[in-house]
Amino acid sequence: MPGRSPTSEPDGDLQKLLEASEKEGPREHLMIVVSYGGALRVSELIHLRVRDFDFESGEIKTIPLRKRSRNRASSTLDLEIIVKVKAYVEAGKLSKDSYLFPGRTKKSCHIVAFPDCSGGHISKREVQLLFDRVAEAAGIKKLGRGIQALKHAKLLDVARKTMDPKVIKEMGKYSTYSMSIKYISEAEGG
Repeated sequence: MPGRSPTSEPDGDLQKLLEASEKEGPREHLMIVVSYGGALRVSELIHLRVRDFDFESGEIKTIPLRKRSRNRASSTLDLEIIVKVKAYVEAGKLSKDSYLFPGRTKKSCHIVAFPDCSGGHISKREVQLLFDRVAEAAGIKKLGRGIQALKHAKLLDVARKTMDPKVIKEMGKYSTYSMSIKYISEAEGG
């Protein structure tokens, strides 16, 4: 059974983003939902493959930012997000080896680091442009760091609910507790 994050209903700008992304399309909506739900960096989001999702446990494996490390980190998504991902995969008839958000054509596979390339992933720039379009449709003027703001919002929400630096460190995939302490401090209003 997929885990539940210690968050509640989205509020404010996040709710506006979710509503606007549903109107934009299933891909845009799923990008917002998965990015926020998993507290993912843009690079983690674009490298997600269908095989990285365990639809039974709700776990996803994300590619590490460091090229030296080939071990994938794992996160747990809420059940409703897993259901949305599964429906998106089935509707798009995506294979296990497909990127969740394909972008490049098969002929550009030499760029991708995976030998079993079934086509490339969407670019960071394209994700940022899609996010900006959704934010504009939601009437949000100050975007901060683009889609990266979703990771910040999720971790801040978790900090408000738990005040547990270990949970924030693991969810944010940080190597030290310094960022966790910053989130807790911000959550406390400091």
